[in-house]
Amino acid sequence: MPKAAISHRDGKPATPLVTLSDLTLTKFMNYPQIPSVAYKPIDYAAMQRQIAPTAFMTDATSADLTTFAARGGKMILVTGWSDPVFTPIDLTNWYERLVSETASTATPAEGYARLFMVPGMNHCGGGPALDNFDPLSAIIDWTEKGNAPASMKATGKAFPGVSRPLCAYPKFATYSGSGPLEAAESYSCQ
Repeated sequence: MPKAAISHRDGKPATPLVTLSDLTLTKFMNYPQIPSVAYKPIDYAAMQRQIAPTAFMTDATSADLTTFAARGGKMILVTGWSDPVFTPIDLTNWYERLVSETASTATPAEGYARLFMVPGMNHCGGGPALDNFDPLSAIIDWTEKGNAPASMKATGKAFPGVSRPLCAYPKFATYSGSGPLEAAESYSCQ
């Protein structure tokens, strides 16, 4: 911002603002200088060969939960759409594969697994999200009473006074057309 644009109403320069713009904004808020470091490309094929002997134990890619389902297990998966640690697309792809692979079996995934995607939520919480909800009560109710959760009511510090239903994937909260926009009761899972 040019110095001339930063002034009091009387036309005299506003010294604190000039100092702020000259010393702070330009020094600390510009793009950082990129160091001149030579980066070595990653040999992904070599990495795959190194981890192959233990991948069967450490890779969480199998969608075979038949033993879990046969023992009456229930699972609620939750992740944020804005998770910077793990891509939420990997989880939604895995869940879709689980649903697809179990659709024609005696124990389809809908009977023991639910995925809830939280808009705006970072890794395990935070972010511009309604990240306060209770999956523990939902899974207890599902396990003890057989009430599979279709949604969970969510609130959050980022949006005081607002609540929404978190819907079981792939559904999402849709305004019903009446009621307060801030209230979860004005939405349904579609």
